[in-house]
Amino acid sequence: MKRIMIYYHSGAGSTKMVGEIVKVLLSKTFAVDIMRVEADYNYRAMDDYDFFVFGFPVFGFKVSPSMSEFVDNMPEFEDPKPCYIYCTLGLAGGNALYNLAETLHTKNMTVTGYEKVLSPGSDASLMFKGKWARSLKKKTPAKIMNMVQTINNAMKGGITSSVPRFKYGWNILEKLLMGIVKKEEKKMMGSLRILTDKCTNCGMCITTCKRGCYTKGENHPLLDISNCEFCLGCVHHCPYNAITFLKDEIDKPRLNEKFFKAEKEKLLARLVVNEGTQ
Repeated sequence: MKRIMIYYHSGAGSTKMVGEIVKVLLSKTFAVDIMRVEADYNYRAMDDYDFFVFGFPVFGFKVSPSMSEFVDNMPEFEDPKPCYIYCTLGLAGGNALYNLAETLHTKNMTVTGYEKVLSPGSDASLMFKGKWARSLKKKTPAKIMNMVQTINNAMKGGITSSVPRFKYGWNILEKLLMGIVKKEEKKMMGSLRILTDKCTNCGMCITTCKRGCYTKGENHPLLDISNCEFCLGCVHHCPYNAITFLKDEIDKPRLNEKFFKAEKEKLLARLVVNEGTQ
């Protein structure tokens, strides 16, 4: 049986959820594994797989730093390796998919398809009111099914390259807005803090953050944002809402494991029904 590996980076959990759903659907035909990208990954393990999927959230029009670093450190393969890429985003993806595809090309990987999935924004869900900031879109099931069908076709019928186009309009817009985006991100990142009156020193933030921003402290974890990519996984997965970056979002609902478990079950139910009617 042919083997597929899904590599993902996820902040609150949207990208992980999409990857897990794709794994469930592809596992009917292939042997599929899934893992979060790691800084000290043994890339030799990639020799055990026939196909790869890379999923990441878009941060400020860019590939998330964790995924970007993972792919940058990947070796150049002697023989071409087929892959598929997807991103999750709250609003605009810019040229993120194109940029990742270009980097993968330098590693001798052939991108056979791509997709962008609008999903709850890890920052927008806390900054704005209304369900729209916490909701998956109506097209999400169709987009996930398209991902699965494209990967199925690539695995069964040969490899066809399908690379995202470079969007010149977005490139101009990025250059105009990037200064503002970086300024706001730096401001919000500087506001990231632990509410010591709420913190129980449970260590969830230490486990959640894979970039080492949290370390064990005597009464509460210690925070160092020097390696932070502002994914806000720590904010959403703290069980006591003890990590914040905005005064008004302290007690707003989080995009946590409970939230994504419910959304995953609903999506899978819809996808299974749709499969049965085709």
